[in-house]
Amino acid sequence: MWRTAGGIAKLCVVVPIGILNDKLPQNQSLILAYSIKAIATIFMIQLKDPSGVLGLSLFLFYTCGVCYTLNSVDSIFLKNLPNKVRGSLMGFNQSIGYAGLLVYAKIAGYMHD
Repeated sequence: MWRTAGGIAKLCVVVPIGILNDKLPQNQSLILAYSIKAIATIFMIQLKDPSGVLGLSLFLFYTCGVCYTLNSVDSIFLKNLPNKVRGSLMGFNQSIGYAGLLVYAKIAGYMHD
């Protein structure tokens, strides 16, 4: 159920996030995106029962933050990277992002247990 809710949340916010990325300066957009993720993470650590409604709400908030972060970084890359290396650097960026998510999940699991 959580993955489905996360997918629906991403579908609902991806276009408004893209519009916001076009309107805000790049540095402010990244700060806002990472702030959303940080706030959700701080509150998730404090949860006593992560399987409840509050846990789902924080998960959706964090998911929207991840979507915003990915959109912000991709838009910065597409605006500023030269055409010759854009694809390889986007792939490298995604691989580092996936590694970061794995590390985050492992640390969060240890902190919660």
